[in-house]
Amino acid sequence: MKLYIGNIDEIINNGKYRPFLKSAEKDDYVKNKWSKNNKRNKEIIASYILIRSFVSKDNKILFTDMKKPYISGFSNFNISHSDDMICLCTDEDYIGVDLQKISEYRKRAARAIFSEEEIKYIENAENKDGIFTLLWTIKEAYGKKLGDGLGKHLKKTNFLSIIEKTEQICFEHNGSVLVCSYNNYYFYISKIKNYYITVCSDKKDKLEIIYL
Repeated sequence: MKLYIGNIDEIINNGKYRPFLKSAEKDDYVKNKWSKNNKRNKEIIASYILIRSFVSKDNKILFTDMKKPYISGFSNFNISHSDDMICLCTDEDYIGVDLQKISEYRKRAARAIFSEEEIKYIENAENKDGIFTLLWTIKEAYGKKLGDGLGKHLKKTNFLSIIEKTEQICFEHNGSVLVCSYNNYYFYISKIKNYYITVCSDKKDKLEIIYL
């Protein structure tokens, strides 16, 4: 598995990606997602650049019924972005990835997808914001791997066994990868500066992080 990560503006303004900026205007992937929100449009363009750079340069980007992009005959991939950062993960098998900038604990948001046990754990923790964000990436990566995103079924999943193993990385910034398992799924968890990244796969493998 490979995880490509970088700053959205730096990717867009990098000269080596300029050819993809020209083709983006005509590609249905970009046209169908385009909005009136400038920040959102930058995310779309950066996503397109990553797909064209590391998955396929010109094959048509298709969508599943759950609106998940894919390219027939090429590596599976999944994209996530948060604030000014974006990442793309590629693998032979289906994967889910989530990237989140550390944010303040929000109980209302937590109640939507966290179990009562998970919420209680966060509220009793010293580093509420870090654990809240880390658990969010775990939940969303798992949902994306299953293909249904942040569904209500996530309230029924309890990832405290992973959180208890990974809580130590809440204070680290070295980009190392910690691998944990849950119900025959593997979670690759890393912290890069003030962002958490989780990749969910159904196989144990090595995750290579490539900084753009």
